[in-house]
Amino acid sequence: MGNRAQTGVVACLVFIAVVLVSWNKMAAVAAQNSTLQPGAIVRRSAQNLLKQIRSPTPIRFQERIEAPWGSEVRDVIFTKEGRVDRLIAAGGRPLTVAQQKKEVDRLEALLQRSASQAVAPAQDGETQRRLKLVAAIPTAFSYQMSGTQESGALEFKFFPAEHFNPENRETRVYKGMRGIIQVDPRHDQLLRVDGEIFRSVSFGWGILGKLHKGGHFRIEQCEVLPNVWEITEMDFDFSYTVFLFSQGHYIRKTSNTAYARIDPDTGMAEAIQMLLTQPANAEMPSAESGSTAH
Repeated sequence: MGNRAQTGVVACLVFIAVVLVSWNKMAAVAAQNSTLQPGAIVRRSAQNLLKQIRSPTPIRFQERIEAPWGSEVRDVIFTKEGRVDRLIAAGGRPLTVAQQKKEVDRLEALLQRSASQAVAPAQDGETQRRLKLVAAIPTAFSYQMSGTQESGALEFKFFPAEHFNPENRETRVYKGMRGIIQVDPRHDQLLRVDGEIFRSVSFGWGILGKLHKGGHFRIEQCEVLPNVWEITEMDFDFSYTVFLFSQGHYIRKTSNTAYARIDPDTGMAEAIQMLLTQPANAEMPSAESGSTAH
């Protein structure tokens, strides 16, 4: 399985999770105020997502990834120009001298490229694909109130809208997704998404592929800094086929911790310099304790 194909599958699912997060914030408000017009709510949600895509929140955190091949921890910085990261632990251990040198060499090369290249073609293509997903939000899903938790959280079921007709490869995946979302009505924020791929569905994300029936995904969010809500847990388990013949099974859990604000004017070059000169020490909690940020 090529890295590009696997990255395309994951990028598609991760961004869909973000779409569901932002869309459902508006659904929670609508559930409490029947005077709001659903069409206007959805349009505002799409506009907010567009702003997030073009101007991501500048922030720094640690990302822990667990997969069948092992685990790693990365020091991540999101800037107005995109993401950059540095590997700081692998297999539950700090990097060796050789591994550290490899990361430094990679970042120094990236720093040189960033000085002569504003936006990479791949990044621009990714943005265009995300815009297509956002444009389909108003018609892709239906929501149904299913209950209230003891904590006060509202629970919704989401499922494909009956008359949704995808206009491009990127949005075909919406036809095969359903699940349950919990939100905090006090803050109009998502707490948890549990979803499944209930029917095999084709998709496109710079590649041609299919997600197979039976896959599952989980996303959790919390307030990581005052008035800053971020996705802190993502759990994926699904099978896929790309280019009609190459099959794969993707299992991956991501936990984000140690959030910190950065200067909103920080650019990619400055972020790379921060990772080179101010590297973080990896937080490596035990598997039993988990690693969500609260």
